[in-house]
Amino acid sequence: MSRFDQEEMDDPNFWLVSGDIPSRTVSPGSGSSLDHAKPRRRPIPRKGHTKSRKGCYSCKKRKIKCQEGVPECYHCAKAGLVCVYPVTEKTLALAVPRPGLQSTPTTFTMQDLRYFHHFLVGAYPHLPVKGDDIWKNRVAQISHSYDFLMHSMLALAASHLSLFGDEDRGSAALSHRVAAINSLNASLSQPCQDGAESDARFATIMALTFQSRYIPDGMKDFLTMIRGCTVVAQTAMLPFEESSFGSFTHEGHVSTIASLIQMDIVVSLDGDGWKNAIDSLRDLRPLVQTPFEQQYLAALENALQLAKTAPIDAYTTFTMLYVSPADISHEEFLRFLEPQNTTGQLLLAHFFALEILLGPILWFELQHRNEMLSVLRQISFHWVEKMCVGLPESHQSFARWPLEYSIMWRRSLVSNKSSFIEVVDS
Repeated sequence: MSRFDQEEMDDPNFWLVSGDIPSRTVSPGSGSSLDHAKPRRRPIPRKGHTKSRKGCYSCKKRKIKCQEGVPECYHCAKAGLVCVYPVTEKTLALAVPRPGLQSTPTTFTMQDLRYFHHFLVGAYPHLPVKGDDIWKNRVAQISHSYDFLMHSMLALAASHLSLFGDEDRGSAALSHRVAAINSLNASLSQPCQDGAESDARFATIMALTFQSRYIPDGMKDFLTMIRGCTVVAQTAMLPFEESSFGSFTHEGHVSTIASLIQMDIVVSLDGDGWKNAIDSLRDLRPLVQTPFEQQYLAALENALQLAKTAPIDAYTTFTMLYVSPADISHEEFLRFLEPQNTTGQLLLAHFFALEILLGPILWFELQHRNEMLSVLRQISFHWVEKMCVGLPESHQSFARWPLEYSIMWRRSLVSNKSSFIEVVDS
């Protein structure tokens, strides 16, 4: 179980992407019982203000008194934050069950239909392994009922087409991404109604996570969205094991991979790259300070050591690093991702470089989706090189291995034009 603060876990919006995506305010629907809040007592002199027990999540998180205004409180309106109130027993009693179909369906274009078709034939996430039917049947069947799900599918398909096609569809991809996030954000302010909505919420955050993996400057969003998957699974849906994605726990995923991995694949690991990576990780030891950084580095070293003799254990250890940031506080997570945090940047640069090195083991999960391998590698090259060149001169020596290894691999793909896709900042 992740170690989120309870109040942070209750707030469904803290993990959503900020970055370059414009924020939009989501407020409780009109007619809520909050519209007629009881008059508040006057504060007792020299006792400070009375505590707001019905305040919004943002004010609680910032530890300031919420004015409880609707549709948004004064502090959120002033700071440009999303204002979402806790759902009370009274509002739950007044809640009207939502129909399966939207009463005012969103209008989609013919181009959107192309994106939808492309999602089904080749752009849907490759996880869960052997989970194609989940995306092509279950998710597709319920997508018309949930705006956030449909927009996330179209966003992922547009980003996928931008990489594999002749046209830049970044504008459409971003537009659908913003719409998906805003619509999902609104949905998360209400309790989950049924299994279909559970599946829709998790499928949406999964699609947005995979879209982040296709964005050249999307590393922070990618890691944030992975964290979001944990939050949604734990706090915003019915019991996860009862959902269509119920087998997609880390244990279930590793069990599936273990049945596919063959021991003889270890011979294809880059021997020189493996030894140089071991030395480079050892050089990072004096730099790590926080318990999380120490655990992260230890896991990288352990995965690398296991790769030669126990590929399944190496896979298990390494893939846990994708979800390990869900075990730290939101503030520590943000500090870990800060570009000014040189230790965090070095750890992440080594992580994505090792993703390339351990490819013969890690990419086993792609199975028949081999066309994605080149793209995922090249996005990793881009992220590694961008982090390494952005480090101060005093830390450049610690980044030598991931930078040189990434450049070597990228050049080898450039020589094979058929498998190379140019990656540039958006």
